Amino acid sequence: MRFGLFFTFLVIFFTAGSFAQQIRTTVKFKQPDIRAKLSNPNVHIIFQDSQGFMWIGTDDGLNRFDGYGYKIYRNVPGDSTSLVKNRIQCIFEDSRGTLWVSTIVQGLHHYDRRSDTFKRITEFSQQGTQIMDILEDRTGNIWLGGIDKNQTFIARIDQKTGQCKRHDLLSTIDHIYTMLQVSDEELWLGTRTNGLYSWNIKTEQLAEKGRNEIAIQRYRKTAC
Repeated sequence: MRFGLFFTFLVIFFTAGSFAQQIRTTVKFKQPDIRAKLSNPNVHIIFQDSQGFMWIGTDDGLNRFDGYGYKIYRNVPGDSTSLVKNRIQCIFEDSRGTLWVSTIVQGLHHYDRRSDTFKRITEFSQQGTQIMDILEDRTGNIWLGGIDKNQTFIARIDQKTGQCKRHDLLSTIDHIYTMLQVSDEELWLGTRTNGLYSWNIKTEQLAEKGRNEIAIQRYRKTAC
């Protein structure tokens, strides 16, 4: 009796193992050809928002991937709820869940999830105004870094009041390319060719890092 049970167990064990081996050898996974579905193969930025959507910015359009397929957003001539330009520079989501998208040469937008459209931020959607980076500070203010023609600038948007203050920094074709908050009162600003700077939020002074960190001057500020 015991031998019979043991024999039955061995038969089941090896049969199951053989079946599992068969499954392992017959089931295959195929990586999807993303390039065939994206609006453009030149990808500048990839961002996942709080709802799980993957946003992929390319040279020709913004792509939203929901796990099944892509939806492509581009400029539509005559449609003010579309992107200003098609080349995507920056994608950012703030603590309120608002998605910000900037485009090369001109264009800054809020994405409206309900209507699946974009709201253009007029002050930063003029020809020659490029927003290269977007940051939210520890108090909930939004900072924009970029260039307006030959003038680099940063701008702070108070999300509670909606007020915007712009600070013109350097007269150069270089731009503020990246930003990081390192303390409650200090931002670090990186440029492509002009080095690293720090911005004092309280005193509104700029200092060049690595050169004795001497404040250069108090910079002109204007309302956006």
